[in-house]
Amino acid sequence: MIAHFGTLRHDPELAMALGEMTARWSYVEWLLYQLLKHLAELDWEKASAIMYAVTATSARIDIVRTVAERLPKSDARRARAVSALEKVVALCSRRNALVHHTWVEEWPDGKIWTFDYRAEPDTQARRKRQTAHSIKRFCDDIADCLQELSEAADARMPDEQIAAFKMPLTIKRPRTSAKG
Repeated sequence: MIAHFGTLRHDPELAMALGEMTARWSYVEWLLYQLLKHLAELDWEKASAIMYAVTATSARIDIVRTVAERLPKSDARRARAVSALEKVVALCSRRNALVHHTWVEEWPDGKIWTFDYRAEPDTQARRKRQTAHSIKRFCDDIADCLQELSEAADARMPDEQIAAFKMPLTIKRPRTSAKG
């Protein structure tokens, strides 16, 4: 077996799904800004200045959660925000594993793994098989979170937009036209 580090060239469908996950995650982060704006009753400039000053997503979540928890318990925004943030936290660790762990492709079998070198050696936690299907399922989880997060931020997404976020089981690559 030969290991190729840092490449997905033999699995373009997985690479495309990972790109889709990255694009969706940027929307999660944008909605965190919107949620801070909504809860703290800030304008966009102030909310984004606060969020841009902090680079870690976990710290951004902590800021928004702190603002939500300072609202009166009778304020419906509080419960919606805390619930949505719990979902973001759960997704955040999965997203971080995909983005920050080391990607390895075994050749000739083409299996792709991520390695977490912080995990104990010789444990299942250290090595995780990645497939286009698993990434697409994660994208669907992000879409579900986006719905709840957008409602908590009072930035409602139309149903057709949520439906468009659901991943097809097969991602179709753009066709290249034959010149002749």
